[in-house]
Parts: sequence; structure tokens; C-alpha cells
Amino acid sequence: MKILMIAPEPFFEPRGTPFSEYFRIKALLELGHEVDLVTYPIGKDVEMKGLSIYRSAKPPFIKNVKVGPSVGKLYLDFFLFFTVLKLLFKNKYDAIHTHEEACFIGMFLCKLWRIPHVYDMHSSLAQQFANFNLVRAPWVHRILQFFEKQALKSSDAIIAICPYLDDHVKSAGIKNQVFVIENTPEAETFFKRPTEKAKCFKDKQLVLYAGTFEAYQGLDLLLESIPLVLNTRKDVAFLMIGGDRASIERFEKRAAELGVNGNLKLMEKVPVEDVSQYLAAADVLVSPRKEGTNTPLKIYSYLRSGKPIVATNLVTHTQVLTKDIAILTDPTPQAFAGGILEALENPAVGGMVERARQLSEEKYSYREYLSKTSKLYSFIEERIGTA
Repeated sequence: MKILMIAPEPFFEPRGTPFSEYFRIKALLELGHEVDLVTYPIGKDVEMKGLSIYRSAKPPFIKNVKVGPSVGKLYLDFFLFFTVLKLLFKNKYDAIHTHEEACFIGMFLCKLWRIPHVYDMHSSLAQQFANFNLVRAPWVHRILQFFEKQALKSSDAIIAICPYLDDHVKSAGIKNQVFVIENTPEAETFFKRPTEKAKCFKDKQLVLYAGTFEAYQGLDLLLESIPLVLNTRKDVAFLMIGGDRASIERFEKRAAELGVNGNLKLMEKVPVEDVSQYLAAADVLVSPRKEGTNTPLKIYSYLRSGKPIVATNLVTHTQVLTKDIAILTDPTPQAFAGGILEALENPAVGGMVERARQLSEEKYSYREYLSKTSKLYSFIEERIGTA
């Protein structure tokens, strides 16, 4: 099949949704499909046989795209739409595959061109606005929910990246076919045994957080747990990777107030190929997320790492993690500090680590991911055949 994929993201950048898009494309190409990707004029080009990348026009005042909804994305989506139109007039496609808010473009154009629409649902768009505190008025959220529901209804198939989104779609009364395909290949591809461990805080037990520094990730909770850990264990250090300069400066100031700067290192994003070194160097991996419902991509890497996991006991984690494979705590500094200490001191965590790795190999392998993607597009091919 020839697929027109629409990705309203800076592709490629090493963060959540672009990772998901990369592996979705990789799987489709391996299954023998051809992909034309329409994306933002920001990001690193990726060369893959069968993939053509088309970038929309770049407004002169936009230099980068932050995580989550923004006014800048509205401008970029405007130009993205016309790039999509140009390709539809020029080429013949068998399906439109949309990510995030591009579902609204797909909802409109799939009817005009009478081709199937696959909506790759990474989150509830209405919920995104709440998570990023952009709009608080209830009537705005109701409007967003209405349009989201229309996009779901217009889709011939929906990809839910976690069980919560599957439930969300079904609870909205949507009868369309939903395929739950977790964003698991990031761990399979990027967790490679390094030849040399990253040298961080020699002679200390290392607690690692790797991910973005957005507010919903709960890094304030993690920071406030540090002095509580240090009250018991002076030999513990904390490494947080993935911020930008502004967020790092903000957290450094807070760390100074808490008196933990000597046991904390904050780093900007590192190259993807270096992440495995930090995972290998760590003694405990943490995810202190306080909000949201999607499973963080980092969790799939954590499962395969061979290291104990400490995470908040919220649906964002418990769709994948259980108390058999991770230490789950209440989202408070006191509870999270207790979880970190347990991971460092409880001999039973060895069994958790092995069960986590086994679960990853059985349920979240790239083989399973490829199989689910194949079933999805077999379904689309059947719909085309009966149309």
C-alpha cells in the first residue's frame, strides 16, 4: 500500500511522539508498504528505503516546537494542511495515516478522496490541554471533546497506544475498530549493552530519571524526595536527563533551596545512542509522573534494563507496571523516597527485575509490535477490497 502519513511534529527529534512515528514508519516499511510523510519543517531527516519526507513551509518566527499544544503549532498545522493537499492532488494513496491533531485533517480529506483513514491516537487531545494548563474553561474542553469524537467517528481504524485510550474511545460510544499497539520498540532498538558505562558519581548509588522536564512528569516530586533519601543514605546520587537550559536552571535553583546540589546532576538531552550508557550506569530507574494517562515511553526501556523501577501508582504507569515488576508508590515525596530506598535495599527487587525483563520480551517485543501493525493494515486492506 502507498500511505500518506501526516505527523504534526518536529520529525525527527528524540522525544515521545516522534519516536512513535519513527517506529510506526519502520514497521510499515518492513511490512512492504510505502510511506510519504508530511511533517514540520523542523527536525532531522531520516533515510529509510520506501520513505519520502515532505516538509511544510516554515514561518520565519518559529525556531523550535515545544512539547504539547501551542500557538506555534497552529501556524505550522496551517502550512502542513496545504502540503498534504498538494500531495493528494499529485499522487494516488491507499490510506491516510494521521498522528495527534492531524486527525482533523484526515477527518476532512479522507471523505473528499474516499480513502481509509487510520488515526494514530497518542493521547486525548482535550486532555492534553488540561495537562499543559493551556485552557481552564470547561466549555472549551467540551468543544475539544466534540471535535475529537468526530475525528474518531471518521476513522476507519484507530490506534490506541495504551489500554487507557482504548477504554477512552469505547466509553465515548465509538464503535470503530481500535487496535492497541503500545509504543514498545524504542526499548528494543535503543537499549543496547554499552561497551563502557557512563561515568556518573563514582562510588555512589545512582538514581536515574530520563525524559522530558515538563511539569506533568513530576520532577518537583522527585526533587523533594531527594533530601528524604539522603537523610537515610548519604551514598546516593541523582541524575536527571532531558531538560532544556531554562528548565535545568529552574530545577537547579530548587535543588539549591533543598540543599541537594552536591548529590544531583541535571543534564540536557543526550544523543539517543548514549542513553543506554546512562541506563547501564544507574542502580535505580524512576518515573515520578503526577498527571496524564498515557504510558511513558521510558517505561518500556526501563523494563528491559535489568534495573529496579520506582514509579508513582497512577494509571499512567499501572497499565504496564504492577507490584510484581516495579515499586509503585503514592505520588508524594515521602512515599517516593521510601520507594527509592526499598529499591536500593530490598533483596527482593532482583526477582522484580527478572520478571520485568521477561514481561518485556513476551508482551512488548518488536516482534509483537510488528505483528499488531500487520493486523491493523490487513484490516485496512480488507476494507479497501470490500469498498
